[in-house]
Amino acid sequence: MKHKLLMLLLPFLLTSCSLQDFFPKGSETTKQETSPVSSPVTEEEKSEPFVTVDTSSEEENKPEIITVFSINDLHGSIKEYPYQKELGLAKLEYAIKHDIDYDPETSIIISCGDSWQGGYLSHEEKTITDSLLSKMGVECMVLGNHEFDWGLETIRNLREQSPFPYLACNIKDPYGGSVHDLSDSSTIIEKKGAKIGIIGAMGPNEESSISTSALENYTFSEDLNLIQAEVTKLNNAGCDLVILGAHDSVKNSDYLDQVGNRFSTSDIQGIFGAHDHKFIVDTAGSHSIPFAEGGSNSKGYCKMTFSLKTKKALEVKMVKDAYSNYHSIDDSLLNQEIVNTIAAKSIEYSSDTKLCEFVGDFNTYAEMNRFVPMMMLTAMENYGWKKTNKIMALHNLAGIRSSLPSGDITRELLFKVSPFDNALKVIQNVPGSQLSNVLGTIEDNHKSGYYAYMVEDDLSFNASLTYDVITIDYVSEGSYWKRNLGSLPQKNLGPNNERKNIFPTMVETLEGMNTPTFYATDF
Repeated sequence: MKHKLLMLLLPFLLTSCSLQDFFPKGSETTKQETSPVSSPVTEEEKSEPFVTVDTSSEEENKPEIITVFSINDLHGSIKEYPYQKELGLAKLEYAIKHDIDYDPETSIIISCGDSWQGGYLSHEEKTITDSLLSKMGVECMVLGNHEFDWGLETIRNLREQSPFPYLACNIKDPYGGSVHDLSDSSTIIEKKGAKIGIIGAMGPNEESSISTSALENYTFSEDLNLIQAEVTKLNNAGCDLVILGAHDSVKNSDYLDQVGNRFSTSDIQGIFGAHDHKFIVDTAGSHSIPFAEGGSNSKGYCKMTFSLKTKKALEVKMVKDAYSNYHSIDDSLLNQEIVNTIAAKSIEYSSDTKLCEFVGDFNTYAEMNRFVPMMMLTAMENYGWKKTNKIMALHNLAGIRSSLPSGDITRELLFKVSPFDNALKVIQNVPGSQLSNVLGTIEDNHKSGYYAYMVEDDLSFNASLTYDVITIDYVSEGSYWKRNLGSLPQKNLGPNNERKNIFPTMVETLEGMNTPTFYATDF
């Protein structure tokens, strides 16, 4: 009712005060001058022209305003996590649907990617994140680079089961051909007769953040003609608005500025972004297309309100105070489908099982730089690896994803630290002089510019020695490693060269230690 009343009062309110007066304190805005049906673009529609139908009677009934809400970089943060001020999906849905601009008849919720990877439950049951996003009202999802961490076949399988379309118009196969079995290029969402076209695009150059074996030499093209084709298609279909959802950011690369140089706001009315986990309100390119990004990990969201008459954004906002406003909401007021699903799956997958205890906080770029390599060294010993040299454990810094608080460390919490399906690899007889080229400048005894490492017995690295190195395949398959040490053979850590992924190995190692206690002061 409050949304309908607001719509009736809107013309008067617009003449009497600023729209900014209606938004919660803490949200940030830029102003621009002046039940859902999701229909993915099929392969047939890619080759056949759209038929434009006379909808003059429908024009009279269309809403004056459409609001698009976007979340991004969820990274499997479906449960509330107060330590990092993550709302979880149930409370994030409550926040969005109690936003003053939300109206179920004229509002759309989209995701701009990196939705799955990063959470324990989403990893253990691959379909759960899409299912919960659908329950909160998400109508399409742009693919992100971390969707590819689980491999192309997983994306294909999840796409078949997903309640909403995946979007990305610029994925190319190893031969440069367009890829249509992972995503649609665009989709049309209808609201009270209004058609809103959503185009998806991956950020070019994000391939380097994906394991080589998972990506299979697929690439993300920067060819803007791919976006142009979708703009034309959606306009021919009679779309009232065309929105670009990009797994990229205006602060991350120049790709979106290129979009804003090529297209005007008459072509694309707004761009929603992702990837760098920031809250941003900005513009893209010389045509100043409105841009918004909504943080990460269920901490907030962003939104744009559009006039269908002028085809312009009236307001662009990021809402980064969602946790402070809504974390205390009682669970009984939340979407019980979401609450009950998460509770049941937490029991099913033993997410709250205690593995160890931390005394003191373990921070990502401090104590965790030592803890993760230590776990790798311990695992190597437990598997009875017959060493020939001093052993070094090596992990990329960017792959250590979370700090953890003092207290009981459960499966779910530990997964936040190393949430990737990376196999542990052993490379023997690595010359320290060549290893030094990989490490780069050493900042302290356990960190260089790009890596966390530990030498057995907590010794300092010595470039004159030879090492047996335990690392992850993301590192050993990377171009930098191959350039310096690619000629050295690699073996899987497990018995009989069995593949062992890092997270279950860490769990197995801790279980074998009988719930140990670790003190931050020792790291």
